[in-house]
Amino acid sequence: MELLEMVLYMGNLMATTPTKPPGQIYPSVVLTFFVVNVAAATIFKKSDYMSMIHVKFVIAVLMDSTLFIFNLIVIIIPAFWKRKEWSKLVKILTILRSLQNKKSSPVYFILIQIIFWAITLYDTYAWTMIMEFEFLKQYGIEILQSFLLFHHQCLLHVAINIVLDGYKDVITKFYTIELLNKESAKIIKHKLGLLQVCVQLFMKCSAGLFF
Repeated sequence: MELLEMVLYMGNLMATTPTKPPGQIYPSVVLTFFVVNVAAATIFKKSDYMSMIHVKFVIAVLMDSTLFIFNLIVIIIPAFWKRKEWSKLVKILTILRSLQNKKSSPVYFILIQIIFWAITLYDTYAWTMIMEFEFLKQYGIEILQSFLLFHHQCLLHVAINIVLDGYKDVITKFYTIELLNKESAKIIKHKLGLLQVCVQLFMKCSAGLFF
């Protein structure tokens, strides 16, 4: 399985990177899941919030709110707001990836996933020993939200690298005799067109999704 394919597949399970024009039922279920659980976690953390000094309270609320809003946006944009643009972006990224000579191994991606979950599970275990089940009640949903943020960063890294590799390949061909060949010139023109459209779609989907 290619790196891009694996990243999109994992994101598809979380309704954040649909690989085809998505339906709205599954993303709605995921959104509802997050809204309900974040609301419940906020209620469970109410006593902790009330015990904080003003500055610490504001910082805690801002951090929790930012993470929650991010996860809403990262699901809403591809599934509801920019459905067509997102589907085209995924399609073009897949085409660009297939045109590249070198293959991207998912080993590195799998490794960082293992490291992320190893650290997360150890941290969860340590805090559960201190706070017992109360920790999961207050911060369990935050762990899932943090993973969505982490996965989104992985997606951003993969997508940008595909675009950069595409432009590097075009530049390399400009400095070779391949450009003198009409067939090669057509291929380069086609690839430049794909890259241009890809960047445009990338920017259209960047209103909250890519940051």
